[in-house]
Amino acid sequence: MKTKWLDRSLMRGGYLTLVTTQAEYKRALKDMDVDASDRFVTPGSYATTHTLNNNKGELAFIVGVDLERMKDFDSIALAALLVHEAVHVWQGTEREAGVMGCFGPEGEAYAVQNISSELMHACAKRLDG
Repeated sequence: MKTKWLDRSLMRGGYLTLVTTQAEYKRALKDMDVDASDRFVTPGSYATTHTLNNNKGELAFIVGVDLERMKDFDSIALAALLVHEAVHVWQGTEREAGVMGCFGPEGEAYAVQNISSELMHACAKRLDG
């Protein structure tokens, strides 16, 4: 099964995917031709955003969410966590551009909204089966 890379229309470069298991994380790394031995979510955390470069040198973000650890959380807590991780993705995008805040407040708000929406849709597909 190939990694599902999400829409990145409001991001300046880079690729984005959501993984919810170690196997999905390893598959995403394999797609990028990257060898890494870390966990899809940092131990003790509910989610982790990994910022990497793919096999073409392009920026890639793998957002790992441990749905098993979050099984007793409500949908609002999960959505808030995905927004938190979306901000990390946006911060990485801005760092790659070279200047933090270079897209202005409205550009940043639209970008975080878009990234959050993509992550939420990907997460909902996993939860709905």
